[in-house]
Amino acid sequence: MITAGDVAVVVMPVIALRDNHSRYDNDSSSSSGDKALMVMITMVMVVVTAAMIKILIIIVMVTMITVMHIVNK
Repeated sequence: MITAGDVAVVVMPVIALRDNHSRYDNDSSSSSGDKALMVMITMVMVVVTAAMIKILIIIVMVTMITVMHIVNK
């Protein structure tokens, strides 16, 4: 289940990376292959981080609901 928040979390760093690359393209110190690899790694890291955060939120929600049920009983 993908929410707007997940999309924003993934898209924002990509936009930031694109801006940085367009600024530093004039140097051409690093090859385009390295940049593509860095972007791929960053994307994977961001997606993994977003997934971990989502899992944590779900765990917290389930724990809270369980606690509330126990307290109500």
